[in-house]
Amino acid sequence: MNEYRPEDAINNLGKDIYFELVDIFYTQFAEMMTHLETQKNSQETDTVVQTAHKIKSSARNIGAYKLGNFFELIETNPSLSQSGYTPHHLSDLLTEFKNEILNLSH
Repeated sequence: MNEYRPEDAINNLGKDIYFELVDIFYTQFAEMMTHLETQKNSQETDTVVQTAHKIKSSARNIGAYKLGNFFELIETNPSLSQSGYTPHHLSDLLTEFKNEILNLSH
């Protein structure tokens, strides 16, 4: 899946629980990205893979498949965390997802 499908997660979880998970995701995402940034210049590829896996799974749980797919690329190719992704691209993905869920919350 290359898109955002928060409706699927809402149907499975219910709207209240879904938006609680989204709040948790954003809090944990910021922490995990900080962790990933500190790891990306080290040789600790196992830690990069674990962090990317956590972000991927969390994103997909809330229907952010496109964002999850992005982190799957890093999970399967940890060297991308050193040179292959840009914060701008990541920011665009997050903005797209935020716009999707804003439409649902109204």
